[in-house]
Amino acid sequence: MRRRSLPLCVLLLSACGGSTDARFAPPDPTRIERSHVERVLSVLASDSLRGRQAFTDDALRAADYLAGEFEAAGLEPMAGTGYLQRFPVRSRTAREIRVTLDGRARTEQEVVARAGASSVRWSTGDVPVLRISASDDMQTALGRIRAVDGDALVLVPAANGELFATLSGFYGRPVRTLEATDGPTTVLALWEGDGEPTFDVALDAEEAADTLVNVVGVVP
Repeated sequence: MRRRSLPLCVLLLSACGGSTDARFAPPDPTRIERSHVERVLSVLASDSLRGRQAFTDDALRAADYLAGEFEAAGLEPMAGTGYLQRFPVRSRTAREIRVTLDGRARTEQEVVARAGASSVRWSTGDVPVLRISASDDMQTALGRIRAVDGDALVLVPAANGELFATLSGFYGRPVRTLEATDGPTTVLALWEGDGEPTFDVALDAEEAADTLVNVVGVVP
């Protein structure tokens, strides 16, 4: 049997023309109807689904819609699971971040973290320190941070607050994993000094259970 999952849904649905005939034939590119493709895309792109962001009710509603289209197309559900496959996902978000640089505590607005563990405690020398240059743009900064293998404290020049705000939007997101294992933690802090400061870092993360949904139809 050949499986077709969510990324190929539009091709599958359009190829069968919405038929409910149980004698479903393999998709034929010469029979794709523009109106059917436009209908499916219109629903998925509609304002009512608000972008179908993962791990939201909007994404679940989109998955239910596609499952209905798969059924109408004559695709068979996966044995024992239906059209929807659900995978448990662990979500971890940094909530309590305390950073002291050269004895000065950073404010909540001056720190952000991507929590790879539920709790971390660092002191000077425990993890590498990466200093972002005042001339670094977003792409350069991300490349340098990602090149670090493992935990890291990243210092962003206080004069480059715009870059820090952009990085905060990226690194402040929840960390989601399918496996119950810890990963690297990255802590970013604004720093107005020239050299490398002494530091103390304490971080506690909030953990929650999410569900990832995939839509699968089987060609008879």
